[in-house]
Amino acid sequence: MLSSATKVRVAVVGTGMAGLATGYLLQQDKLQRYSVTLFERGDCVSLDAASVTLVDEHDGTYSRVDLPMRAFAGGFYRNLIAMYDHLGIHYHAKRFLYAFSNTACQSTQNDEEAPSSSVPPYFIHSSNNHRIFPIRPAGTDIAAHFLETAYVLACYIWFLLCCVLWIPHRSEDCGTYLKRTKVPHHFVHSYLVPLMSSVATCSHEELLAFPASDLTRYLWPRFGAGHFVVSHGVRDVVAALSLGQDIRLNSEVLLVEPSGSRMRLVWSKGEGANQVEEAIFDRIVLAIDPHAVAKIYAPLRSIMSRIPTRRVESAVLQREGEFTTLRVAKHPYEFNKIDTAGLDAQVADTLLLKSDFSGSGYTEALHTVSCGAIVATSISGQFDEFKVLHRAAFWRVLRTPKSREIVNTLMCKRLARPEKDQIDSYRKYVEWHNGENNVWLAGGWCWDGMVLLEGCIVSAIQVAQDFGVRIPWDCDLVD
Repeated sequence: MLSSATKVRVAVVGTGMAGLATGYLLQQDKLQRYSVTLFERGDCVSLDAASVTLVDEHDGTYSRVDLPMRAFAGGFYRNLIAMYDHLGIHYHAKRFLYAFSNTACQSTQNDEEAPSSSVPPYFIHSSNNHRIFPIRPAGTDIAAHFLETAYVLACYIWFLLCCVLWIPHRSEDCGTYLKRTKVPHHFVHSYLVPLMSSVATCSHEELLAFPASDLTRYLWPRFGAGHFVVSHGVRDVVAALSLGQDIRLNSEVLLVEPSGSRMRLVWSKGEGANQVEEAIFDRIVLAIDPHAVAKIYAPLRSIMSRIPTRRVESAVLQREGEFTTLRVAKHPYEFNKIDTAGLDAQVADTLLLKSDFSGSGYTEALHTVSCGAIVATSISGQFDEFKVLHRAAFWRVLRTPKSREIVNTLMCKRLARPEKDQIDSYRKYVEWHNGENNVWLAGGWCWDGMVLLEGCIVSAIQVAQDFGVRIPWDCDLVD
């Protein structure tokens, strides 16, 4: 084992899933070659920073609610699940009811199976078909509901066949692919796009601009796979990954630059950020979004501007006038027995997808959990019928075929032989590659796939492998 003076000094910027997983993997190095320090600008680890503990003032019970919702599915999240199994993280299957609603409708009818809303759902189906036949929304004709159900099923089967029979072209976006494979327009815009835009927390227009491979690689492996949630919230994941790690909170990194053969890192320290410190590190991992990378690392400033991002807001709500009165607990970690909202796998949580089909289109996801709170993701406008208990915002990295090529080139995974109609030559302006100047990138956007937690784990594994660290679980990196 190396002494602390001879260890390789590594700084990890960011304490999201990618940063924590990277720090954890380097900590597991059998030769103990690395001394790792994690920097976080907030006053708590960012992976769990937006989550909230609610107390029911009626009966005094506490519930932990993750924000955003941290559900994951088998098939697609292979590496995330493998890491959870290795860490001993308890997770359980969870059932969902997906209720599709059009905000253009002004009816006041409500369906008892869905969250109370001024906009009734036009279709309700269960995750993994745990209810054999979809629930008929109130006011819907039986025959019309049967025909719509048959139509949606047929379209879904056709789309899954397309995923297998027609592999997307490298430069093909979702909109072009869905037209080429002749997936029916009504199914695309009333079901597929609203559902996937809620997953990707982006507008319908932005989703259709995603690489088509993102859509097919996400949906096909998930076919028939169950949905899961961490039993006691993502705080259990934070506790397992951060154990024994040197984490500097209230430390905002201001600058990363070369200093001879090593790297100089400058950060502001303290809640008032009135003290500036610096240190020299052998290697630096930037586990943050492109917007943040551009601010602190000059060599990537230009190329990061070519990767689209958007600011997304989420909130925890409670319907006004309900008997149950929830409030945010002042000290969320003082309580030993906190029931996580939604532990009962037999009770189906409802996910209401409220889509605005005007303009570019947008889907707001309202997830009702067992304690009575509603987790709203990709929120827009005001909540006249709700009381806002907690609100948070985060940066979402978007995808296009162009940004996909940029990221793959940055991560040293070049797509061979660009197509003839590809005008831009990415290699002309992508001059930096992961690990150059002893700087690495990690995050949900640092892989060739949908920007979700799976990408965080894959990118952390790749950094660890570059450092010569053996992964302590069976990893499944798909080329």
